[in-house]
Amino acid sequence: MENILVVGSNSFIGNNLVKVLIDRNFKVFGTSRGESKIDSSLYQHILWDATNPTLPHLINKIDAIILLSTVANINNNLNIMTSNLNIVNNVMKLAQTHSVEKLIFTSSLAVYKGYTDLLEINEKTIPWSNEEYGLSKIASEKLLKELDLKVFSIIRLPGIIGPKAIHSFIPNLVKKLRLNEEVVITNPNSLFNHVLAVSDLSSLILKILSLSNVNIEAPVGVFPDITLMEIVKILKTATNSKSKILIGEPIMPSSIILSQVWTQLGLKQPKCSKTIQDFAMNY
Repeated sequence: MENILVVGSNSFIGNNLVKVLIDRNFKVFGTSRGESKIDSSLYQHILWDATNPTLPHLINKIDAIILLSTVANINNNLNIMTSNLNIVNNVMKLAQTHSVEKLIFTSSLAVYKGYTDLLEINEKTIPWSNEEYGLSKIASEKLLKELDLKVFSIIRLPGIIGPKAIHSFIPNLVKKLRLNEEVVITNPNSLFNHVLAVSDLSSLILKILSLSNVNIEAPVGVFPDITLMEIVKILKTATNSKSKILIGEPIMPSSIILSQVWTQLGLKQPKCSKTIQDFAMNY
């Protein structure tokens, strides 16, 4: 049984991932700024603000670290770059102190926001951003690469959805539909796959943990088999919404994620249509 440290365990992703790890019989240590509601003999919660240079005291051997904690624009934080680099520096110190050999870092598709005419995103796309959050993630990735680890993976995340998800495009769209607010979309016939179910992300992380000497550096998304308008229709039906759907002026459509990470890990890539339908049924 491996001991896993999840930094940012009270986040939406963290809470879901910790439960999956416990179900798979991992011993999990989770850190966050607030108390946890998870009650299990396999889980130990540690109150710790990951930006704080005073590191948590861990008496157990740590086999792997999953770094989820981040400061983003949604936190109304004025020091995004400094805060995120502090988090990474602290996690690097923990990894070195405990001779950790595995680390998984959940980065963001925001590292690509500098591109205005990008049609496709894959493993070969060079991260570049002109926004502080995206830049902080690029800098964090570079810092973490300085660690000499047997297993080190960077997963650049799209909008993560699932029950109780509150951020990103799809949950925000559902909120508008539930309130019967007017919805304006552009490029209704363009394919969309900047989304991933939290359950599929957990499966991806579990697979990486199970492998030796694997190093992933990739964006992740679902298979693009559905248009933006079809997504809106599915969610509108599921919410019994009376919202008016208006088509705005055409702009550059969202780039499509064409990563090979699913094949590389021997996993079946989830389809966007099923991901959205499951979300609509269970949100």
